[in-house]
Amino acid sequence: MKLDGRSVYKVYMPQKPIKYGFKIYSVVPSDFPIVLNMAIHDGKKRTLVDIVCNLLTPFQGKGHVVHMDKYYMTPKVVKALQQMEIGTVGMCMRNRLHLSKEIYEELDALSKGEFCYYESDEMLLICFQDSKLVCLLSNVDQVKQSRVTRKIRKADRIRGSNDLYETVNIPSSIVKYNHHARGVDILDQYVNYYMFPHRSLKWYFRIVMFLIEVALVNSWVLYTDTEERREEKPLSFLSYRRKVAKQ
Repeated sequence: MKLDGRSVYKVYMPQKPIKYGFKIYSVVPSDFPIVLNMAIHDGKKRTLVDIVCNLLTPFQGKGHVVHMDKYYMTPKVVKALQQMEIGTVGMCMRNRLHLSKEIYEELDALSKGEFCYYESDEMLLICFQDSKLVCLLSNVDQVKQSRVTRKIRKADRIRGSNDLYETVNIPSSIVKYNHHARGVDILDQYVNYYMFPHRSLKWYFRIVMFLIEVALVNSWVLYTDTEERREEKPLSFLSYRRKVAKQ
């Protein structure tokens, strides 16, 4: 959430499109964008294990599987969620794996399209060499591959060839991760469609407006789900917002 002003809660996020602002941690289902739990980074020093476990405490022991991006994923997080009886799948940074020198040499020797598996402490590490090395940790998946048809990147196309798509062999865990780890992205998309554009000198105004936007998205998702069960055509997100504003 972007913030140009000053606040003790403002953070710098170099890998995000919005570099300066508030950082929001959220739990979102993969099938529709509704926030189940969330927290705002308050500037206090907490480990990734504490952040993830606090967010997922309401789902402890209910058999859920969580898909996380590389920011949250470490072997310690996987072990902590195992104790909470929560399955975990997620991309992991290479430097967080703490592998042996021999394994790192094996990873460096992988050619494009090759992959390998490592298993330890009920965790499965999947490494796939695509345009760059992709590392995925899981405690619920098995060693399995899938044939996937995907678009060839412009930089990888052979000069003179008319082929736009290719069929490649990819670990099934990566295919499932790409399918399920989209809930937060879809939520961000809806929240930023009609974000209130006015500026304010008060930093907490941005948080209040963000919470209102999240509430609107949550209520609209629940509304569309109910209307679909009644076999009626639901309102679009924009029409729904207009009706809420008039009310």
